[in-house]
Formats: sequence, structure tokens, C-alpha cells
Amino acid sequence: TRRFWLVAAVALTLAVGGVVADRGVLVAGSAGIGAWLIARQYRFVTQLEATIDALVIDQQVATHRVYTDDPVALTLDARLDDPSPLAIALTVRPPMSLTGSTTADRTVHLDPGDTQATTTVSTTASVAGEFTFDAPELRVASPDGFFTETLTRGPTPTVAVDPRVPHDLQISAGGDRLAVAYGEHEAGRIGSGLEPAEVRQYVPGD
Repeated sequence: TRRFWLVAAVALTLAVGGVVADRGVLVAGSAGIGAWLIARQYRFVTQLEATIDALVIDQQVATHRVYTDDPVALTLDARLDDPSPLAIALTVRPPMSLTGSTTADRTVHLDPGDTQATTTVSTTASVAGEFTFDAPELRVASPDGFFTETLTRGPTPTVAVDPRVPHDLQISAGGDRLAVAYGEHEAGRIGSGLEPAEVRQYVPGD
């Protein structure tokens, strides 16, 4: 992070000043700071690997099939058997077609010492199709503020959004209800008919 590079810049300044002024104590101080930074970084990497291996992430939708403009509820749950010294922020990443939530709503925090965090996000889809949530984004930070790491972990649930269809649609010719809406029959109009190009499910953009 910026704090790390500020301390590294101090160490570099001491090293340059020690060489220019021929002061060994400044060079030794610079080497000491550099060694301290490397030790802190090694410690962070070790803690990060242990935390990621122990972190259990569960991401699931309340239902796998909804209609357009119906809410899609997703629950994100993160658990640790033993608390971690690192600060963890997990963010739900819904597909672009699902809207209605902010980044703050989609983010849950596991502070140092915490073992569980849960959040439920509600989004909606205005178009039909099948949508997949990406794996949650994890942002892990060291308690001293020197290091951060961003990665993705967790399941990727899928939700199918069906288009809404009218239930009171009447097919008729000249005001008379037709028993069968398909097949050859009088349309009551002048002009050529329309041949369907294909029959398929709705996809985003239809």
C-alpha cells in the first residue's frame, strides 16, 4: 500500500544519504528497515494463505427461477473456524443485467477476530435469460496497513429469469373466438402473412 512505499522511500533515502555522506550507520539503518519490511511482507503472505485455506464461502440464491422484475435474493455467508488477524471484505458480484443494489449493500466485512459474516442482496432482472453470479471478490488487508490483496473465491450460482406472459389473451377472427389459434384460418386482413424465422427461448436483449 502507500504506507509501505513511504517507509521504503525512507529506507532508500537513508541508503543514498549514507553512501553520499560516507556514514555507515545510515546504510545500516536502511538495511534494517528493508529487512523489517520484507519480514512483514512474508508474515502477511503466510497469514493470507492460511486465512484463504480456512475461509468457507457459501453463496446461494433463494430460488433458481423467477419472472422478470421479480426480486432475486442472494445470501453470502463467510465463516472461519479460528479468527484471522487480517481484515477481510467480501463483495457479491451480480451479472450486469441484475440491478437494484449498491456496492455497499453487496459488501460484508470479517474484521480481525471475527469468525462469521452474512449478508443478503436483492436484485431484479428486467430481461429474461439465464444469469450467473461471479465468485465473490475478497479484499484482504494486513492490520498494519502495509499490504492488501484482492482475489476471487466461492461458488457461482445461476438463476433463470422467465418472461411474463399474458393469461387473458384472446385469439379471434371477426370477434369470434377461435378454438385453435394455430394452423390455417382466416385472418380478416388483406396482405401477405408472416413466416416465423425460428422458435427459441428468450435471451437477454429480446
